[in-house]
Order: sequence, then structure tokens, then C-alpha cells
Amino acid sequence: MKKTLTIVFCLFVCSLAQAQQGSITSLSISPTNPTISDTIFVYCDMQFGYSSCDLDNSAYTIVGNTIPASSHHCLGMLTAVCNITDTFKINPLSSGVYNFILTLTSGFGGAPGPPCTPGIVPDDYDTVQFEVIDPTIIETINISKLDFTFYPNPNEGLLHYNISQDLFLSNINEMVIFSSNGQEVLSNLIRDQKGTIPLDLESGIYFVRMRMNNMELTSMKKLFLIR
Repeated sequence: MKKTLTIVFCLFVCSLAQAQQGSITSLSISPTNPTISDTIFVYCDMQFGYSSCDLDNSAYTIVGNTIPASSHHCLGMLTAVCNITDTFKINPLSSGVYNFILTLTSGFGGAPGPPCTPGIVPDDYDTVQFEVIDPTIIETINISKLDFTFYPNPNEGLLHYNISQDLFLSNINEMVIFSSNGQEVLSNLIRDQKGTIPLDLESGIYFVRMRMNNMELTSMKKLFLIR
């Protein structure tokens, strides 16, 4: 008899756990493209199969670039469809890519009745990934090495350059030369697709790249200068 009651109780608990299961229907963030100065709001849309689904408690922590979060809801006793949205407010973050991971649980009870029961098993999981941008960092883009060429190399002081049409039309306006220790030693305005630049520099190894109005191109080429 005792064994039978145990089995019946287990079946009841399992059916209750299955019946109370809710689901996360969507996760979204605002603003869509947050910066390091923005407060971020994560909106979590959920659906339950009961007449009420009040929020009991929610929390989140920040562990590196992972943001684990939890949300627990108290359900009513009547069968119905209950939709609700939880909102998480996250203070400004440093730049990087983050993963917000939400675990949803639910129980029965809550005000004005008895305390809400804990979730037996998690109802659902979901995650949303977003990137926080630092607008003070100059944007960089990579270009193919074929986008600009110069000659001769090694060079004796007069550098000829040739810029591809696509690159020239993208508002390239300056050629920049750096020393081997990364110091900018020469910059020259680019007005034509082809041209010649005098190099008033000492013999050594240099690096050349192109610069646009609001960004620098990260493709660099080595230049040997021999006097």
C-alpha cells in the first residue's frame, strides 16, 4: 500500500511539473546596438498555461561576458493562457560581446495566499547575444593587399603609388608611413589614383597604410628605404 501511494504521489508531482511548465517566447534588448554609456534593458516574453503568472522573483549576475539570469513565476490554479514580460535592467557595460542566459522556473501560490512553491525543474532556457560598442574607438576595416601598391621597394627616396578604383572611390584621402617602432613619421594627402611621394626619411624599415576621413585601414605593407 505504501509503495502504491508513493507511485501515485510521484505521478502526481510529475504531472504537476509538466502542467506548470512555461516557455520563453522571445528575448530582446534595448537599445539594439548599445554603447558603453547605455543602460541596457532585456525584455523577456513568456507564456504559461494558467490563469495568472505573477513574477515572484528575478535576478542576474555578470560573470565576465556571460550574464546568467533567473526568473520565477507564481501560477494560478485555473487553466488558461497567461502572457507576461519580464524586464531586466543592466547598468552600462564595457565594450565586448555578451551572452544573456535566462532560466525560467514556476510554482504555485503567492500573495495573498501561501508562499509560492519553488520550481521542481526549470521550465525553459533561452539566450540572447549582443555587442556593446565603444564609440570613442576609431573604426577600422581590413582591405586586401591588392587595394593599393607602391614601388620601387626597396626605395631610394621617391615612392610611386597606385590605388585601386574601388578604394579610391571610398574616400581614401591620405597615405601614412610608420617607423618600425610604430611612430607615424610621414603622411601625404591623396588626390589622385596614381602619384609620387618624396620620402624625406632615413634609411630603414617602414610600414605604409591608407587613411580615410573617419577611419584607418589596417592593411599595412612593409617598405625598405635605402639611401
